Amino acid sequence: MKEKNVSYLKDQIKYTGFGEHLSDQLSQKIKQQLETFTLEYQTTYGQSSIEVELYFSKSLTRDMYFFNAYVVNLKGPAGRMTQTFYINKGNNFTLKEAYNLMSGRAVCKVFKNKEGKKYTCWVQLDPFTTTPNGNYKMAYYHENYGYNLEFTMSKYPILEMGLEEFKDSIITSLEKGNMQMVTFAIDGKEEIRFIEANPKFKSITIYNESMQKQFYPAESSKIKEVAEETTSQEEKTQTADQTKKK
Repeated sequence: MKEKNVSYLKDQIKYTGFGEHLSDQLSQKIKQQLETFTLEYQTTYGQSSIEVELYFSKSLTRDMYFFNAYVVNLKGPAGRMTQTFYINKGNNFTLKEAYNLMSGRAVCKVFKNKEGKKYTCWVQLDPFTTTPNGNYKMAYYHENYGYNLEFTMSKYPILEMGLEEFKDSIITSLEKGNMQMVTFAIDGKEEIRFIEANPKFKSITIYNESMQKQFYPAESSKIKEVAEETTSQEEKTQTADQTKKK
């Protein structure tokens, strides 16, 4: 049973985003038969450095251990932040998702309720509200909240949304809480922008290449005209090509 328990814990650690580097340390700690123990992990994401403590405890009734939680200490351009992420069967956040949440971005997850039924929900940390244990409170935006990322993105002149091979990967990346680079068609030009999902306001947050926020009304006449002009130009090109072939 203990070997199965160790193997299960190693997989838990691996798929939560810590890889296999902690496997040997985990085995050594379990051999010591400690009631509780921690493992330490360090990594970087961009300009941010991360120090993590993984918490384990021994069962009170069986000869096995549990991976209970991990505490992330983030040091980045915006300062320091600490958040505890608890390990719940079927409702875990990976380390990268934890980093994205602590960076202010939202993550879309498939959770399980007490009956084991799955549901999809956007989650985002509230930097202004803390819980009694010192964690920042999590805001949940369920499906009935009405946020549809793909529909929201369709309101903007994002060229990749017209290409199936790029659209799905961009949406998946945004759902994981990543900031995504895309191409906007503005005033007849192609310009690089970076976007984030913003479920709270049922929108997307847009940055230019200098990471300054950009404010584009989703259905402004200017943006609409650009999108229409782009489509019109494509139709003219296709018609011209077909005429040549004839």
